[in-house]
Amino acid sequence: MDGLSMMNELREKNLYGKNVPIILLTNLSAGEEKIMKAITKNEPAYYLVKSDWDLSQVVDKIKKD
Repeated sequence: MDGLSMMNELREKNLYGKNVPIILLTNLSAGEEKIMKAITKNEPAYYLVKSDWDLSQVVDKIKKD
């Protein structure tokens, strides 16, 4: 299962998952229509392009949100 499928399933089938913030690590860029539709549909959700972030920055983002 890919991350977008997991996010959709979590939102649809899990009471906790309906509103929990999701940070999706992806190789897709901001211009990818597929990722933008999924993020908008599944708010609160954020995406980080993996090549633009290192692990410490991801941890900081998690703590912040």
